[in-house]
Amino acid sequence: MMQVSAVPYGRADVVPGQSIRRYMIPQGAEPHLTHRQIVALLRQHIKYIFVLYQENRSFDSYFGTFPGADGLFSKPPAETPGFYQPIINLNGTVSEIHPFRIGPAQYAADTDDVDHSHPMIVEKMNFVNGKPQMNRYAESEEEKYFLNGKPTLMAKQFGELTMAYEDCNTVPFLWRFADRFTLMDHIFQLVTGPSTPGNLDIIAAQTGITQWIEHPEQGYVGNGSSGPGEPVVNDSDPFWGSPYDWRKKVPVNPYDFGGNYNTSVQYNQTYASLPLTLAGRSLTSVVKYDALPNEDLGDVRGDISAITASGHMPISWRWYEEGFDHEPRNSVDPVDASGLHASYITHHNGPQYFGYVSNNPKMRNNLRGLGDFFQDIKDGRLPKSGGVFYVKGGYGNIAGLRPVDPHAQGVFVGDDDHPGYSDAMISEAMVA
Repeated sequence: MMQVSAVPYGRADVVPGQSIRRYMIPQGAEPHLTHRQIVALLRQHIKYIFVLYQENRSFDSYFGTFPGADGLFSKPPAETPGFYQPIINLNGTVSEIHPFRIGPAQYAADTDDVDHSHPMIVEKMNFVNGKPQMNRYAESEEEKYFLNGKPTLMAKQFGELTMAYEDCNTVPFLWRFADRFTLMDHIFQLVTGPSTPGNLDIIAAQTGITQWIEHPEQGYVGNGSSGPGEPVVNDSDPFWGSPYDWRKKVPVNPYDFGGNYNTSVQYNQTYASLPLTLAGRSLTSVVKYDALPNEDLGDVRGDISAITASGHMPISWRWYEEGFDHEPRNSVDPVDASGLHASYITHHNGPQYFGYVSNNPKMRNNLRGLGDFFQDIKDGRLPKSGGVFYVKGGYGNIAGLRPVDPHAQGVFVGDDDHPGYSDAMISEAMVA
């Protein structure tokens, strides 16, 4: 492990452990390579790319105290926006709260879910003259749970939770990965919002900005908290797979459209994404299988021509997500009447939002369940040429694991690390 010398309010002096130190190259001896040389070396040594994408954790929550990272205590509190924030006490008085650690003693692996919707995050950031003050996370979260306009214990606890952070005692595997590999401490959302925008980002590097420019009538309405709209800033389910999709070629969680949970669906996403780019010179022949080309391909005709003309060899890709198809059964993973899709989180499947994926069997075949991933690894069924493979968990876990906290074992069985239903240790086990 790392040896750390503490530096007050600054970056820690990180000394790699013996097992890592032997691989280090002195800074003065590092080679100076051109971009072309770097790309050539990457292609020579990297064949498979796995994107293990978990859900809705802030950097400071998990890595704010990681040695050497630009985190919670890198600067004095006075130079850290939002370090001290107001919080309302049960008697109506106001006090200050600052970041505090929670760990195994507090069962930090199983926490509730604070509001991370687009409008609420904007409110918490508290823009003044266009500059975020970052000082209303606790108070805004607390006020959401006021009863008749007055503070309650639950409301105060939710406000406090926004200021809690975990460390290696709660997520040791993730800290180990950060120690052994690379930790990016200046990564931010492309669009402020919940899960769906992030899952679109990792497959398309946007959430519909270009679609909004081409089709301004599709811009989201109001504060973007619900309903369809470009750019995508909420978790409305994809049209494909919803009750409004008569083709039903892709699944939907059976509970998504029950009651008042989710009555709206997102627009068909019609901008370019990696599934198109990775098809390379074969793209023109691949898109011929699209069942609804007029609806799906109108905005990407130019992209299709350019990608095909590039002459690049096709690169395989797959999106493995728990519950997309039949998963191995276990005692803690809920199932519907057919044993399908109960652990599936429809709005986490980025490619499903694109009609040119969902309506094309050649593309759609790349969408699979989490159990399929482990079986493909076991049986050696990943493409021999390599590729890009996304791996995501869901509401349950196919390993049959249960949380340590006995009070959380009936609720926190998820493995995608989303607060409110996933256990952090189970989620770590999935990515490890």
